[in-house]
Amino acid sequence: MKSEENSLLTINSGASSIKFAMYQIEENLTPILSGSIENINAQNTTFSFINAITEESKNNSVEINDFEEAANYLLDWLECQVVFRTIKAVGHRLANGMQKAKAEIISIELLNELKQIRSYELQNLPCEIKLIELFIKRHPIFVQVACFDIAFHITMQRVEKLSSIPRKYFERDIQPCGFHGLYYTYLMQEIKRIVGNESANGKLILAHLGNDASFAAVQDCKYIDSSLGFTSISGLAMDAQTGDLDLSKVEYFEWFCYQAKKNIGAYTAALEGVDILVFSGGIGEHSPEIRSQICDGLAFLGIELCEIKNMNNEIIISTKLSNVAVYVIKTNEEIMIAKIVCEVLDIL
Repeated sequence: MKSEENSLLTINSGASSIKFAMYQIEENLTPILSGSIENINAQNTTFSFINAITEESKNNSVEINDFEEAANYLLDWLECQVVFRTIKAVGHRLANGMQKAKAEIISIELLNELKQIRSYELQNLPCEIKLIELFIKRHPIFVQVACFDIAFHITMQRVEKLSSIPRKYFERDIQPCGFHGLYYTYLMQEIKRIVGNESANGKLILAHLGNDASFAAVQDCKYIDSSLGFTSISGLAMDAQTGDLDLSKVEYFEWFCYQAKKNIGAYTAALEGVDILVFSGGIGEHSPEIRSQICDGLAFLGIELCEIKNMNNEIIISTKLSNVAVYVIKTNEEIMIAKIVCEVLDIL
């Protein structure tokens, strides 16, 4: 590894985790280092990493009491790595930016804007701001870039943004934002790579099912609708959030699958049909039983799974006779952040 600044760092944080990755800037983005701190604010907090250069990897329990300690722990560790000296820029995933349609270099003005809206997204944004400020304090020379999760949803239909509250709140941007946009942006790139631009321009339903969960409807490569609203706590149930929960519901996974099936039905109606269904996220990628239960009974929409392909977690899990192509695609939010940083700084 050369000593000049030829790498970038991505930070993807939430209230209970911080994921990071480093990439060497060459003709392509080459992974160097990746890892995460998981279960922050819990008793089983873990820190893991994989060094692609030395092939070293670890997964250790760590004593961390809160997010601030976790952020400092991570930066302390990163500063001890040889490759840290090569960082040219840092890209941060930001859950909310209100109507920010493009990524931006972080300035004092932008940081102040984010602080003014952090009460709108208490689940993630305050933690993301803390990490930005920590990097400014300890490494002010780094160029930092804000990659807004909601940028993907900027084409949301006006009718979907309206709600049964006074219009004055709508005018103050109290309207659905949509989240998980970086995941969906990556999935759309992968779909184009796998099926080609013409098929990717069809009617797509994207299911991001993991600790965070949501559905998105896409047509002609443009966002149409999402199960998430003004904040990230509505919609499907998630690991630490109830979603649109009727408290009488207790059979979590049966209810989760039922709600997911309803989302597919709703977005098929919104799109007036569906050509491609994509499962992603930890559950979507690794739980064939959940995928099967969600798709059970959807043959009337043209969705039919091949149970052998499904159980083997193959990329395409629909039958040859299925009118809807069903895919399982692994997401990579970190590489999406890195690509966006390169675009903003024009360095690749």
